[in-house]
Amino acid sequence: MRTVTRVDLSALALLCVAESANNGAPTIQPPNAPTNLSYQLEPSGDPAAPAGMILNWDPVTDPGLSMYRVYSRTQDGAGFDLRGETTSPSFHDVGMPDLDYYVTALGNGGESAPSETVRIDERLRLTAPAWIGSTTLNGAIYLYWSDN
Repeated sequence: MRTVTRVDLSALALLCVAESANNGAPTIQPPNAPTNLSYQLEPSGDPAAPAGMILNWDPVTDPGLSMYRVYSRTQDGAGFDLRGETTSPSFHDVGMPDLDYYVTALGNGGESAPSETVRIDERLRLTAPAWIGSTTLNGAIYLYWSDN
């Protein structure tokens, strides 16, 4: 007796198209997006202009990770531009920072989704003390000021 196996030709055709699209290689997913993006302003001595800013995020734990890309924009509504690339989970931007930043991870032949966006508020600086005082010491000066 002969057994006849029925084959779904549409499923077989889709499988062949998928295999030929990636040359038979398994589909590789890009890494996960970086998380917990934060920043810290670097003081310059001029309260109106920070010396720079440091972005930090949790490292992506993916063996295929090759680097991170940092994107920024200077104003609301503008597009994001590539600001730089790094292999560490931090990025130092010198000078007056841009308005918004996000980070992606690169690896496995692809780029991750963007991290959350952080908005840099350069106004987050210490205010000038309300008063300052001094005491003359033997060959030195002791300065003290109000705690704002």
